[in-house]
Amino acid sequence: MSIARADVRVIAIVGLLVAAALGTAILGPRLEDGTRDPAGIPPAAVPVIEPGRAAPLEGSTDGLLTHGPVEVGPPGAYRYEERSYDGTCTISGAVEVVGDLPFPTRWRLVIEPSLVGVAREHALRRERDFDGSFRTFEESGLPMGGYRVYVEAAGLYCAPQEVFAYRFPAHPNLRGKDHIRLTLQLVRAGFMDGAVRDESGAPVEGLGVTLERRRTGLRRRTTTGADGLWRFDDLPDASYRLYLGDPNQPLLPAEDISYVGPQHRHPDQVIPVTASVRFVALDDLLLPIPGASVHGFGKPAGTIDVTTGEDGMALARFLPAGEYWVRVNHSSGVAGRIEFALAGDEVERRIEVHCRRDE
Repeated sequence: MSIARADVRVIAIVGLLVAAALGTAILGPRLEDGTRDPAGIPPAAVPVIEPGRAAPLEGSTDGLLTHGPVEVGPPGAYRYEERSYDGTCTISGAVEVVGDLPFPTRWRLVIEPSLVGVAREHALRRERDFDGSFRTFEESGLPMGGYRVYVEAAGLYCAPQEVFAYRFPAHPNLRGKDHIRLTLQLVRAGFMDGAVRDESGAPVEGLGVTLERRRTGLRRRTTTGADGLWRFDDLPDASYRLYLGDPNQPLLPAEDISYVGPQHRHPDQVIPVTASVRFVALDDLLLPIPGASVHGFGKPAGTIDVTTGEDGMALARFLPAGEYWVRVNHSSGVAGRIEFALAGDEVERRIEVHCRRDE
């Protein structure tokens, strides 16, 4: 009886050893990190590697990716394999609108070098415009590398997707990633707003507010309302710079804002006390000159750029204390100039500028 049990144990052990040997032969030896050696995998057993989804990027909110899904590299044993960017790739996909919003009548596909991914130095920028009858795209002949892909459309926003195209030079039977397929979703674009007050707490009306997109340098401008509020609509997620007053000489230091939709309510801003000047342009007969341009600058700060109305008057506001130099010009050929100083708290100080021909 004991001999039979021993025979069973021997047979079981031999079976396990045979199974282990077969597994090693089929799957290949393990590397130091516990993964399989790709060199030991038969070509027929190599699957096509599909992209995964990375963890949320730093700065993302509510568990959502700030810049859309990011394709990660190959998993397991191929993670540390050498990659090549020789050759070209194709990026294709579909465009969808989320919710009950209508599909745009015009949209633009933007493919550009990645902002966060590796191999972005190999990528090129490509843009292509489509009308609303097209809802798919395919761009071929792109150099392999790291790309950022998104859609632009009026009133809508698309979270950019970071993608990665590569080859494995040491494994010709391993496909790598040379065709990237995406679904790009458009949602309603967000907005940014805020309020400006003076040192007494009263709302500031009519102040210019400029929002500059830092990557492109493109600027949008608005003015504060009677309640001191300003607002910018249809904003894509991006890094912006906010200016109050003349962007070249803002009343407060410019502020950098990393905007993530759908909205950003900026903290109230308080500007220092400033002066206002009412210019009166007069000719030789002391008659008002309508439509005259009034340009000037102050030292250490302050700019003036206004035009006279039918009464020959123009109001310049939000002028800090300093010395000012101003010139008035009219299309008829008459001109004038004046210098003056401001304490910085004057309210509609009246300054007459007498203009003559060829001055």
